[in-house]
Amino acid sequence: MNTQKFNKNIFKIIFCTLIIFFIALPARTATVAPASGKVNLTGSLNFPGSNGSYTLGRDSQPGDVVASAATSAVSFTNVSCNLTQKTTITSGTETSSGSNIYQTGVVGIGVQFWNIDKNGNATLIPSGASGYTSTITNPGSSSTSISTKAQLVVTGPITSTGSMSGLPVIRMSFSGSCLTSNPSNFDFTVTSSASVTALSCNIVNQSIQVNLPKVNKNTFKSIGTTAGDTSFSIDLNCPSEGSNIYVAFTDVNNPSSQSDLLSLSPSSTATGIKLKISLNDGFLSPVTFGPASSEYAIINSYAVYMAPSITGNVSLPLLVQYEATSTTPSAGTVSAQAYFTISYE
Repeated sequence: MNTQKFNKNIFKIIFCTLIIFFIALPARTATVAPASGKVNLTGSLNFPGSNGSYTLGRDSQPGDVVASAATSAVSFTNVSCNLTQKTTITSGTETSSGSNIYQTGVVGIGVQFWNIDKNGNATLIPSGASGYTSTITNPGSSSTSISTKAQLVVTGPITSTGSMSGLPVIRMSFSGSCLTSNPSNFDFTVTSSASVTALSCNIVNQSIQVNLPKVNKNTFKSIGTTAGDTSFSIDLNCPSEGSNIYVAFTDVNNPSSQSDLLSLSPSSTATGIKLKISLNDGFLSPVTFGPASSEYAIINSYAVYMAPSITGNVSLPLLVQYEATSTTPSAGTVSAQAYFTISYE
């Protein structure tokens, strides 16, 4: 009886000893490798121009791309983590709020920026602090297509000639825990040694008054009869060649008119009469009126001279005449007005 009780107590003591042994084991510690990743990016955003300048038609269309420039493509060295790329325009003035196009110091020319991703896709970089952001997954040591592209674009009529100034600064930033420089920032100032030259002609007389002779109302025997032929011209001085020239005419008293007859002003007292303007080119081709616009080759516009032969003084010969619109026109005064718009291509 006494022997059995002694064995049971020994078992209990051994069990408690084993528990104490496992609790006393020391804890292990981890080591962290130092950051070794690097982002490589060089190059510049410079618009050198062709022969030091960009020569543009004064009425080049908004959105037309004049020139492009790009940074080198980004490469990575020992980047073992995911990176966040952020690209922002840090200085510069937009041509208008929210346009994402920045002033260049030349009226009618702006600059916009694009991010080129690893697949070569272009995304317009928006203005503001948010800019463009993306995630680059564990690039390791690799070359990519990631870069920034700048474009000079037409924003409106080019009304001045000169050098570009006050150009924006753009920042490409990469952040990640494995980078030796976190974040890695790259700033690029847009530069250009080129000037912008607007191709245009000077209008010698911007306001032309044409005096028609007095004509007896009995001259007009039927509708369509003409009389009082009077020649005049639109005279231009074109200091440089290389631009196609167009002219369009608009009826001041009826701007939406696409007729070949010019409406009389309200002050006119004659009735049954309108005026017809024709190209005095030997064929007397009637001018058809249309809308006033700075776009080249607009509706009912006429090619005056075509590049590159035009330089110096040129003239568009025209002829105006009365035309009967009634079989019984009445005597009185006749007055009318037309705008002419010169555009270039």
